[in-house]
Amino acid sequence: MTTGDVHLCVVGIGMPVETELNGYISPWDAAEVATDCINEATALAIQPAPPDVPSALACTNFRDTVHRLLREKVVGSRVKPVCRKDVPTTRIGF
Repeated sequence: MTTGDVHLCVVGIGMPVETELNGYISPWDAAEVATDCINEATALAIQPAPPDVPSALACTNFRDTVHRLLREKVVGSRVKPVCRKDVPTTRIGF
């Protein structure tokens, strides 16, 4: 991104512990599914974005894409623009 604007894109991911379709979802599996969705969303929403797209708009597109991809893989998963304070965070730069 070359707009020069600064925006912190917060993506809070929630995953059910167990679903009827997926069964038990271990923390390791949940992290792997979330990582796959984040990588795919980056390829779909961030990498093709023109350099003049404001980072806040790119963030919204990214978060919406992560949400769509995650719900396709795990019913009941959710993506929010906030993170829980009791859950460790991971910072990703792009």
